[in-house]
Amino acid sequence: MFREHSVRRGFTLIELLVVIAIISLLLSILIPAIGKAKDYAKRIVCCSNVRQVGLALRSYTNDYDDKMMPLYYMGGSVTPGTLYDPSASGSSSGVTNVKPQPYNGVITHQGSLIRNGRPISYHLGVLHELNYFADPKGFYCPAQPEITDYPYPYYYEAYTREGLWGSYVPVYSGNAFVRTSYNYWIYDKKRYSQLGIRPVVVDNLQEWEVIPHRQNRNSNSAPQGVSALFGDGHVSFCMNRDIFSDDTWNNKNRSGDGYSNGPGDDVATFEKILRAIQGNQ
Repeated sequence: MFREHSVRRGFTLIELLVVIAIISLLLSILIPAIGKAKDYAKRIVCCSNVRQVGLALRSYTNDYDDKMMPLYYMGGSVTPGTLYDPSASGSSSGVTNVKPQPYNGVITHQGSLIRNGRPISYHLGVLHELNYFADPKGFYCPAQPEITDYPYPYYYEAYTREGLWGSYVPVYSGNAFVRTSYNYWIYDKKRYSQLGIRPVVVDNLQEWEVIPHRQNRNSNSAPQGVSALFGDGHVSFCMNRDIFSDDTWNNKNRSGDGYSNGPGDDVATFEKILRAIQGNQ
C-alpha cells in the first residue's frame, strides 16, 4: 500500500520579492513615525526638566524672600564672577552695572573661581548646590545637538568625571566654563514676583547651530519649537514662527570663525526672541 507524500513547496522568486516590497513599504511608513515619536518623547522630557527647574526656583525664592539667583558677569571686559546690579553706579566691590550677555545665563561654574576646593556655583547651578534640584542632568535638554566640532558643548556628558557634575570644568577655546542647555534670564529683576508672565528659563538659544528640537539631526534644519518656563510657573512648548524668523536670526550660515553669531552675544536680539516666545504661550 502506497502513501501519498505531501510535497513541500518553497517561495517563488516573485513571492519573495512581493514580501520584501511589503516589508519595505511598512518600514517606510513606520520609520518616520518612530522618529516623530522619539522627537515628541524628547519634547516631553525637556518640558518636564524645565518644569522641575521651575519648582526648584520657586522653592528657592520662597526661602530667600522672593529673590532669584542674580545674574553674574562671567567673562569679557568685566572680571568673571562680578555681580550685575542695574542700580549700581559703576564697577566696584564686585558689582557692575554692565549687563551680562545672554550666554552668561547658561554658565553654572567658572573654572578659575574656586571656593572650598570646588568651583563656585552660579545661576541654575545654585539650585543644585543648595539641594533644590537633585539631578543636574535635568539641566540639559535631551534633544540638544552634540556637535563634535563645536567649541562649546551644551550636553551633560561633557561636564562629568566619575559621575560628579560641576567638579570637572573642561577648557574649550581657552574658556573654562560649565554650561547648561537652558538659558536663565531675569530682565533686570530681583524678585520672582516681578517677572509676570515673562519666560525665565528657555531652551538653548545661543547660536543657530545648537538650538535643540530640530526637524532632523542636521544643525541647519528648521527648529520645531522652544520649551519655556514662564514667571507664573507654567511651561509651554512654543512654536511661534517669529521665534526663528530670518529677521531675528539674520546669520544662520557659518561665519568667519566657523559659527554664526547668535543672540548669545546680543541682549536686544535675545530679548526680542523672548518676547516672541511670550507671545506664543
